[in-house]
Amino acid sequence: MQRRLKSEDELKTLLARCVQQHPECANCELRTMCIHRPDHTGCNWSAEFDFPSDDDAAAIRGLSVAKRLLTRARTQYNVAS
Repeated sequence: MQRRLKSEDELKTLLARCVQQHPECANCELRTMCIHRPDHTGCNWSAEFDFPSDDDAAAIRGLSVAKRLLTRARTQYNVAS
């Protein structure tokens, strides 16, 4: 599958919108995005989400959803160079 190219800002916006559509990720924040050489899957970026919450159980649920969304996005998009 060929990845669609997005600018770094476009991809950050897309990720933020994607996770905010899920109630488990209501407090989720995109912490960082790293652009790098393509990895073994062909993806040239990675990202981290943060859950600034005192509710560990909610953060774990949210992290699970965010990870699934992030994994899917990494198969669909690359950052344009």
